[in-house]
Amino acid sequence: MSTSEDEISYTIDELAAATKVPSRTIRFYQGQKILEPPERKGRVAVYTDRHVKRLELIAQLQDRGLQIRGMKQLLSRSDSDTAVSQWLGLSDRLSSPSTEDRPRVVDKSQLASIIGDRPAGTLSALEQARLVERREDAPATVLIPSPGLLEASLRLMDAGLPLDVTTNIEPILREGLRETVEEVVDYFLESKTLDSTGGEEKLNEAIDALRANGLEVMSILFAQEVERALNELLEQGGEPPKRKKRRKRKR
Repeated sequence: MSTSEDEISYTIDELAAATKVPSRTIRFYQGQKILEPPERKGRVAVYTDRHVKRLELIAQLQDRGLQIRGMKQLLSRSDSDTAVSQWLGLSDRLSSPSTEDRPRVVDKSQLASIIGDRPAGTLSALEQARLVERREDAPATVLIPSPGLLEASLRLMDAGLPLDVTTNIEPILREGLRETVEEVVDYFLESKTLDSTGGEEKLNEAIDALRANGLEVMSILFAQEVERALNELLEQGGEPPKRKKRRKRKR
């Protein structure tokens, strides 16, 4: 690296002051090879605006949750500027909610309308299951973290299933789905399905398609598997069939 006459030069302390990044952190980034080393002029290490811009980019990537290891991989690509730009676009795309099921704050009259004429103790059970959460800062209201899960749990309860059974289904489903989704995402990455060769627009189209169609496919497959499991239960005369326990994946 060599500096041109038009470039502003900095000592490490001046660079730290200009970017609000401590000197020790700058040295750490150099050691991790996500910040290029300074040019040496005698015994003085000289930094330039390129270092300023790289530190700004590192801060931006950190704000998006990217770890040092991910930064090294991203910034080491030959087309790092394009890779970073598309990664930031992907980050923005994924930060937007993919479902309309958002947390909702309701007052007690609205909550009473939701619960309706269901048995006494329903509210307490909902709170215990954390489907409804009291708000200490606003006692007249409650938070419903997932209106969709609350509605589904109440429908299952209306069908005769105890609420504690319906709420215990959620972590079982989530654990299974987490493993499945991780395997699907790994498959897409390994097969280069989400490669950036088609540009940011194509990448966004792929993400939208994966979200929408993935949800539809999951719904269909889940319904088919429920039907299969229930038929198997009937064939066994109502006795739960012996199944192999799934081995939990190591984290």
